[in-house]
Amino acid sequence: MKKIAVLTLHGMGKTERNYSKVLHESSAQRVGEVAWNESVHFHPIYYQDILQGNQNAVWARSKSQVDWKKLRQFFLFSFSDATSLESNKAGIKSAYYLTQKVILDALIDAYHEMGKAGPLEIIAHSLGCQVISNYLWDASRPKGASAGIWSQDSVHKPDDPDLNRFARGKSLNRLFTTGCNIPIFVAGQRDIKPIPKLNKVFQWHNYYDEDDVLG
Repeated sequence: MKKIAVLTLHGMGKTERNYSKVLHESSAQRVGEVAWNESVHFHPIYYQDILQGNQNAVWARSKSQVDWKKLRQFFLFSFSDATSLESNKAGIKSAYYLTQKVILDALIDAYHEMGKAGPLEIIAHSLGCQVISNYLWDASRPKGASAGIWSQDSVHKPDDPDLNRFARGKSLNRLFTTGCNIPIFVAGQRDIKPIPKLNKVFQWHNYYDEDDVLG
Protein backbone atom coordinates (compact mmCIF):
# COMPACT_ATOMS: atom_id res chain seq x y z
CA MET A 1 0.00 0.00 0.00
CA LYS A 2 1.12 3.57 -0.69
CA LYS A 3 1.91 5.84 2.28
CA ILE A 4 0.85 9.19 0.82
CA ALA A 5 -1.22 10.49 -2.08
CA VAL A 6 -0.25 13.48 -4.22
CA LEU A 7 -2.88 14.90 -6.58
CA THR A 8 -2.37 17.70 -9.10
CA LEU A 9 -4.77 19.97 -11.00
CA HIS A 10 -3.88 21.89 -14.16
CA GLY A 11 -4.83 25.43 -15.13
CA MET A 12 -6.87 26.92 -17.93
CA GLY A 13 -6.30 26.64 -21.64
CA LYS A 14 -5.69 23.76 -24.01
CA THR A 15 -3.81 21.37 -21.73
CA GLU A 16 -2.20 18.06 -22.63
CA ARG A 17 -2.99 15.01 -20.53
CA ASN A 18 0.67 14.61 -19.54
CA TYR A 19 0.86 18.16 -18.13
CA SER A 20 2.40 16.94 -14.85
CA LYS A 21 5.25 14.92 -16.39
CA VAL A 22 8.04 17.32 -15.36
CA LEU A 23 6.69 17.66 -11.82
CA HIS A 24 6.35 13.89 -11.53
CA GLU A 25 9.86 13.18 -12.78
CA SER A 26 11.58 15.89 -10.73
CA SER A 27 9.73 14.90 -7.55
CA ALA A 28 10.60 11.23 -7.99
CA GLN A 29 14.25 12.16 -8.55
CA ARG A 30 14.39 14.23 -5.36
CA VAL A 31 12.69 11.57 -3.25
CA GLY A 32 14.47 8.66 -4.94
CA GLU A 33 12.91 6.39 -7.53
CA VAL A 34 12.59 3.37 -5.24
CA ALA A 35 11.07 5.27 -2.30
CA TRP A 36 8.78 7.21 -4.66
CA ASN A 37 7.43 4.13 -6.40
CA GLU A 38 6.92 2.27 -3.12
CA SER A 39 5.39 5.07 -1.08
CA VAL A 40 3.76 7.74 -3.26
CA HIS A 41 0.50 7.52 -5.16
CA PHE A 42 0.77 10.31 -7.75
CA HIS A 43 -2.41 11.16 -9.64
CA PRO A 44 -2.67 14.07 -12.11
CA ILE A 45 -6.31 15.13 -12.30
CA TYR A 46 -7.31 15.98 -15.87
CA TYR A 47 -10.56 17.76 -16.65
CA GLN A 48 -9.75 19.56 -19.91
CA ASP A 49 -11.42 16.86 -22.00
CA ILE A 50 -14.76 17.91 -20.47
CA LEU A 51 -14.33 21.34 -22.06
CA GLN A 52 -12.03 21.13 -25.06
CA GLY A 53 -14.28 19.28 -27.48
CA ASN A 54 -17.01 21.90 -27.08
CA GLN A 55 -14.49 24.73 -27.48
CA ASN A 56 -13.08 23.15 -30.63
CA ALA A 57 -16.60 22.98 -32.09
CA VAL A 58 -17.27 26.65 -31.36
CA TRP A 59 -13.93 27.65 -32.85
CA ALA A 60 -14.55 25.59 -35.98
CA ARG A 61 -17.85 27.41 -36.56
CA SER A 62 -16.45 30.89 -36.03
CA LYS A 63 -12.80 30.98 -37.14
CA SER A 64 -13.55 31.76 -40.82
CA GLN A 65 -15.42 34.92 -39.84
CA VAL A 66 -12.84 36.64 -37.61
CA ASP A 67 -9.35 38.15 -37.63
CA TRP A 68 -6.63 37.90 -34.96
CA LYS A 69 -7.23 34.17 -35.03
CA LYS A 70 -4.44 33.07 -32.68
CA LEU A 71 -5.37 35.62 -30.03
CA ARG A 72 -9.09 34.89 -30.35
CA GLN A 73 -8.46 31.15 -30.06
CA PHE A 74 -6.30 31.72 -26.98
CA PHE A 75 -9.05 33.71 -25.25
CA LEU A 76 -11.74 31.26 -26.30
CA PHE A 77 -9.84 28.18 -25.12
CA SER A 78 -8.61 29.84 -21.91
CA PHE A 79 -11.30 32.05 -20.51
CA SER A 80 -14.24 29.91 -21.56
CA ASP A 81 -12.76 27.28 -19.23
CA ALA A 82 -13.27 29.64 -16.32
CA THR A 83 -16.77 30.79 -17.28
CA SER A 84 -17.96 27.27 -18.14
CA LEU A 85 -16.73 25.88 -14.82
CA GLU A 86 -18.57 28.58 -12.87
CA SER A 87 -22.01 28.14 -14.42
CA ASN A 88 -24.89 25.72 -13.80
CA LYS A 89 -23.39 24.32 -10.61
CA ALA A 90 -26.45 22.22 -9.87
CA GLY A 91 -26.73 20.44 -13.21
CA ILE A 92 -25.39 16.88 -13.23
CA LYS A 93 -24.26 17.31 -16.84
CA SER A 94 -22.60 20.66 -16.26
CA ALA A 95 -18.84 21.14 -16.54
CA TYR A 96 -18.80 22.11 -12.85
CA TYR A 97 -20.40 18.85 -11.74
CA LEU A 98 -18.46 16.63 -14.14
CA THR A 99 -15.14 18.18 -13.10
CA GLN A 100 -15.92 17.57 -9.43
CA LYS A 101 -16.77 13.97 -10.34
CA VAL A 102 -13.26 13.60 -11.81
CA ILE A 103 -11.77 14.92 -8.55
CA LEU A 104 -13.93 12.60 -6.47
CA ASP A 105 -12.91 9.60 -8.57
CA ALA A 106 -9.24 10.51 -8.12
CA LEU A 107 -9.69 10.72 -4.35
CA ILE A 108 -11.49 7.39 -4.21
CA ASP A 109 -8.65 5.86 -6.21
CA ALA A 110 -6.09 7.40 -3.81
CA TYR A 111 -7.97 6.02 -0.81
CA HIS A 112 -7.87 2.49 -2.19
CA GLU A 113 -4.19 2.80 -3.15
CA MET A 114 -3.37 3.64 0.49
CA GLY A 115 -5.93 1.24 1.93
CA LYS A 116 -7.14 3.92 4.33
CA ALA A 117 -7.68 7.65 4.75
CA GLY A 118 -3.96 8.36 4.59
CA PRO A 119 -2.17 11.70 4.23
CA LEU A 120 -3.03 13.68 1.13
CA GLU A 121 -1.35 16.57 -0.67
CA ILE A 122 -2.85 18.56 -3.53
CA ILE A 123 -0.92 20.80 -5.94
CA ALA A 124 -3.04 23.10 -8.09
CA HIS A 125 -2.15 25.66 -10.75
CA SER A 126 -4.05 28.70 -12.04
CA LEU A 127 -7.71 27.80 -12.68
CA GLY A 128 -7.12 24.48 -10.91
CA CYS A 129 -6.85 26.45 -7.66
CA GLN A 130 -10.40 27.74 -8.06
CA VAL A 131 -11.58 24.29 -9.13
CA ILE A 132 -10.22 22.52 -6.04
CA SER A 133 -11.34 25.38 -3.78
CA ASN A 134 -14.90 24.96 -5.07
CA TYR A 135 -14.73 21.22 -4.52
CA LEU A 136 -13.47 21.53 -0.93
CA TRP A 137 -15.93 24.33 -0.19
CA ASP A 138 -18.87 22.22 -1.38
CA ALA A 139 -17.57 19.17 0.50
CA SER A 140 -17.44 21.13 3.76
CA ARG A 141 -20.89 22.73 3.52
CA PRO A 142 -23.81 21.45 5.60
CA LYS A 143 -26.37 19.14 4.07
CA GLY A 144 -28.57 20.92 1.57
CA ALA A 145 -26.21 23.89 1.14
CA SER A 146 -23.68 22.35 -1.25
CA ALA A 147 -23.45 22.34 -5.02
CA GLY A 148 -21.82 20.04 -7.53
CA ILE A 149 -20.92 16.50 -6.55
CA TRP A 150 -21.76 17.16 -2.88
CA SER A 151 -25.25 18.52 -3.55
CA GLN A 152 -28.13 16.91 -1.73
CA ASP A 153 -29.40 15.21 -4.90
CA SER A 154 -26.05 13.79 -6.02
CA VAL A 155 -25.86 10.00 -6.09
CA HIS A 156 -22.08 9.86 -6.29
CA LYS A 157 -21.19 10.59 -2.65
CA PRO A 158 -19.42 7.58 -1.07
CA ASP A 159 -21.48 5.57 1.44
CA ASP A 160 -18.51 4.31 3.47
CA PRO A 161 -18.01 6.84 6.32
CA ASP A 162 -14.19 6.68 6.29
CA LEU A 163 -14.01 7.03 2.51
CA ASN A 164 -16.60 9.81 2.63
CA ARG A 165 -14.48 11.82 5.07
CA PHE A 166 -11.36 11.28 2.97
CA ALA A 167 -13.20 12.34 -0.20
CA ARG A 168 -14.28 15.52 1.60
CA GLY A 169 -10.64 16.42 2.17
CA LYS A 170 -10.49 15.61 5.87
CA SER A 171 -7.06 13.96 5.40
CA LEU A 172 -5.65 16.82 3.35
CA ASN A 173 -2.33 17.84 4.93
CA ARG A 174 -1.13 20.40 2.41
CA LEU A 175 -2.75 22.40 -0.35
CA PHE A 176 -0.19 24.06 -2.64
CA THR A 177 -1.51 26.66 -5.08
CA THR A 178 0.54 28.39 -7.78
CA GLY A 179 -0.60 31.27 -9.96
CA CYS A 180 -3.86 31.15 -8.02
CA ASN A 181 -6.60 33.28 -9.61
CA ILE A 182 -9.32 32.82 -6.98
CA PRO A 183 -9.55 36.62 -6.36
CA ILE A 184 -10.82 37.10 -9.92
CA PHE A 185 -13.83 34.93 -9.10
CA VAL A 186 -14.66 36.32 -5.64
CA ALA A 187 -13.48 39.96 -5.54
CA GLY A 188 -16.95 41.26 -6.38
CA GLN A 189 -18.56 39.43 -3.47
CA ARG A 190 -19.43 41.32 -0.29
CA ASP A 191 -18.54 38.46 2.06
CA ILE A 192 -15.38 36.62 1.00
CA LYS A 193 -14.51 33.47 2.93
CA PRO A 194 -11.84 30.82 2.27
CA ILE A 195 -12.38 27.11 2.59
CA PRO A 196 -12.42 26.08 6.28
CA LYS A 197 -9.42 24.51 8.01
CA LEU A 198 -10.03 20.87 7.18
CA ASN A 199 -8.13 19.31 10.08
CA LYS A 200 -5.55 20.17 12.74
CA VAL A 201 -2.50 19.73 10.47
CA PHE A 202 -3.94 21.27 7.31
CA GLN A 203 -1.88 24.07 5.75
CA TRP A 204 -2.47 26.10 2.59
CA HIS A 205 0.68 27.38 0.88
CA ASN A 206 0.13 29.86 -1.96
CA TYR A 207 2.98 30.73 -4.33
CA TYR A 208 2.66 33.64 -6.73
CA ASP A 209 4.67 35.96 -8.96
CA GLU A 210 4.05 39.65 -8.36
CA ASP A 211 4.21 40.20 -12.12
CA ASP A 212 1.53 37.62 -12.90
CA VAL A 213 -1.62 39.69 -13.44
CA LEU A 214 -3.90 36.63 -13.17
CA GLY A 215 -2.12 35.00 -10.22
